[in-house]
Amino acid sequence: MQNGKPLFAAISVGTTAGAVILLGLLMAAHMPYGSELAAASLTQRSTGRWRAVYILGAECPCSRRVARHLAESPRLHDIEELVVFVGQDSAIESSLEHANLKLDRKSGPEARELYGARSAPLLVFVDPSGAIRYSGGFARRNDFRDGFQETRVWAALREARAVETLPAFGCALPEKPAARGVRAVLGL
Repeated sequence: MQNGKPLFAAISVGTTAGAVILLGLLMAAHMPYGSELAAASLTQRSTGRWRAVYILGAECPCSRRVARHLAESPRLHDIEELVVFVGQDSAIESSLEHANLKLDRKSGPEARELYGARSAPLLVFVDPSGAIRYSGGFARRNDFRDGFQETRVWAALREARAVETLPAFGCALPEKPAARGVRAVLGL
């Protein structure tokens, strides 16, 4: 029996180490990201109206959850709403368009240049002059159990109150535009 104890200990240590590594990898996929200063000029974002921009990634489970929320929720009042969609998912795109949300398909680098987005989902509010007035998460928690906060953030901005920037949990946006077509994949 005593010969089995070292083997049991080795298996226990190995299993624990494997579980810690796996947990670390899973957590890294949904860490809070910051946004960076957008490279685009104010005129590139300016519409003359306030705009809520929802940056979503097709490959991100958190973005799918936000998309479902947006498709099922009433529209915000007195503001233009835009979904910047990185990647392709016809079911998500269709549900958002059916909810009367304007869709703008962009690459990861384009979303980063226009809005400073490094990850998705990301909530951005742009004032009429094109200045970004809020860039952060949709909720305080990565599981959204505290509720989606875009209505609260918009109410504070409308009343010129200070707004707490929420952590932007999600998935990193791709650094390069996706290859399109056979020629792009083959590098021709």
